Amino acid sequence: MCGSDGVTSVWQQQIKEANARIAAAEAKSKELNVVIQKEYVDRVKTVKEVQLQIQSQIVKDSTAIDAECKVAREAIEDINAAALSKGKK
Repeated sequence: MCGSDGVTSVWQQQIKEANARIAAAEAKSKELNVVIQKEYVDRVKTVKEVQLQIQSQIVKDSTAIDAECKVAREAIEDINAAALSKGKK
């Protein structure tokens, strides 16, 4: 009857080790989630800043764009900047 006690104790030890690895992985996951969240927020902020910069440039150049019936150089630059997701420098 006591023959399986050794096998059971080995399995119990392996379960404890696996639970320890799981706990360590969960802790590391929480740390990495914080880093990922921060990078995501920073990227969204950068995209919003570029959008606002392009929008303000379009408003600024609107007089030159509407001055004639031709497509102004500024309009082409604004559209290209918006398409490439970067503002004018």
